[in-house]
Amino acid sequence: MLTDYVATRWYRAPEIILGSTSYTRAVDMWALGCIVAEMFNGRPLLDGKSTVDQLEKILRMTGIPSDAVIAKMDSNFAKTMIDDVQKRHNLPMASERHRMEQLTAAMPGSPPDVVKLVCALLDIDQSSRMTVQGALADPWMKPFRKPEEDTCDICHELTISMNDDHKSTVDQYRDNLYKELRDMRKDPSLRMRNFFKLGK
Repeated sequence: MLTDYVATRWYRAPEIILGSTSYTRAVDMWALGCIVAEMFNGRPLLDGKSTVDQLEKILRMTGIPSDAVIAKMDSNFAKTMIDDVQKRHNLPMASERHRMEQLTAAMPGSPPDVVKLVCALLDIDQSSRMTVQGALADPWMKPFRKPEEDTCDICHELTISMNDDHKSTVDQYRDNLYKELRDMRKDPSLRMRNFFKLGK
């Protein structure tokens, strides 16, 4: 059973809010878009006060998705929830142009290439949302990339050796994650796994 509280509400992808029955890496890419916007704004981009308010803020920014995009969300509730918001607010259809306009207004003073990156990350259509590979290839990321690491398979498994049945602090999770990443940098053979996951 998947929970819609997998992440803090402000960074939660719309498909999760709408009750999607499956998660993809696109969920994390949405959260990344919210974080990048917050880095430049100094405040959260989509700070909903409830699940319904969060959905309304998202749809004001993205516009209303087509029935085909709603179907991809694999949720029995998505269409009803989106139709309800549309009835109350009469929002335009989802488009890149609409997102760019909304984000340009919401991120005043941010470099245009950053707004463009956030726009690609916050696509309500999870199948066309920017991927990890796309984000790493974005010009804005160039100063942060290390060419010697570009050959690394970015879809490797990352296992944190912590018992999921024991409640740990944020500091403990962070310290263990950083240790695992340091170990991976030292040992190239650890980069050849296939999935990213947290494990026992």
